Amino acid sequence: MTTAINQRSAVRVHDLIEVLDALLEENQNPGNRLTIYLPSAEPDQLSSLLSSARKTARESVHHAQNANAKASDAIMQQVNAVFEDEDDFVPYHCAAVFIEPEQTRVFRLGANFSPASFYSHRWHLTPMMDLAANVHAFNVLLLSQNAVRLFRGSRLGIRDISTPKMPKSFDESKVASLRAGGDDPKAERQSSPDKELMARFFQEIDREVVAATAGLQGPLILAGAAFYLPIYEEITKHPKFSGKILEGNHEHSSPVQLQELAMEALHHELIESRKAQLLHLHQLDGQGKLESNPDHALLAAHQGRIKSLVVPSDVVRWGRFDSQGGTVEETDPHDFLGSDLHQLTAEFALQNGAELFYLRHSKMPSSHPLAAALRY
Repeated sequence: MTTAINQRSAVRVHDLIEVLDALLEENQNPGNRLTIYLPSAEPDQLSSLLSSARKTARESVHHAQNANAKASDAIMQQVNAVFEDEDDFVPYHCAAVFIEPEQTRVFRLGANFSPASFYSHRWHLTPMMDLAANVHAFNVLLLSQNAVRLFRGSRLGIRDISTPKMPKSFDESKVASLRAGGDDPKAERQSSPDKELMARFFQEIDREVVAATAGLQGPLILAGAAFYLPIYEEITKHPKFSGKILEGNHEHSSPVQLQELAMEALHHELIESRKAQLLHLHQLDGQGKLESNPDHALLAAHQGRIKSLVVPSDVVRWGRFDSQGGTVEETDPHDFLGSDLHQLTAEFALQNGAELFYLRHSKMPSSHPLAAALRY
């Protein structure tokens, strides 16, 4: 379970994936952001740990180059406040702290982190992305004539994905279509939809599902009648459609029930897929077909040309990427306008539907800085 704390209230958050998705979305727009990772500690070590974390965080802000002075002062105030009361960190065994001038969020996570502090215009998320890569994330599309819902799940929890433009039932979709064509919707609603009408209904849904899940890890699985599967398979443009369906009428199934069914359906496939992907990358490396130049891989990820990517979980490469000119520049780690280029490569790859894996640098194929299998 993940707990978020700010200076005024405590909010319970049940899904690491939900937290990470939100932070990745925030990275689309620059801000003033201090990211702190705290390792686990015994109770008698907590004071020393927090004191060290405060010192490291203040140094990150103090030595930052090209940062806004007023925003940095506000960040410093937040740093002083968040570490003021040790009770806020009990019984934290490890934590990720995200500080902005106007707010602080602290998340307790079920994994240990190396102590670190990063001050930049973007959140530093590699440790959380590494953790999330092993929680088996997935998306479930519940389909029926009377109910359409999209869920984001993992072994840690499940939640609805907001899709305001997606039709919520066949009637809603059909009526809108018929009104556009000038026909009488009442006459059509009396008969069951044929395959062609159902395919058009699914196409409307699929467009919104692709947009809503862009950049999210994990396969898409259907929940609905068995005969929906071949129709959806024929029309879908989702890059990670699993080809699997949770058969049955799930209009009244709870999200937790869907989570359990999806985990059961995907468990073996997720593990075997990960093994097969890593083996394939090793084979490509042996054939000299693996892109291991980090600058080239970053540009390929930005262009949507990466199919699978392996990133080192324990290496930070700080710099700037010019998306217009396609150029990469390594910079001082204190450069506020820089960020972790390996993380940026991973974010671009995810946004374009790539499979993402994390390994320690010593376990990378041929000890490459990173490894990417290209689509073309």
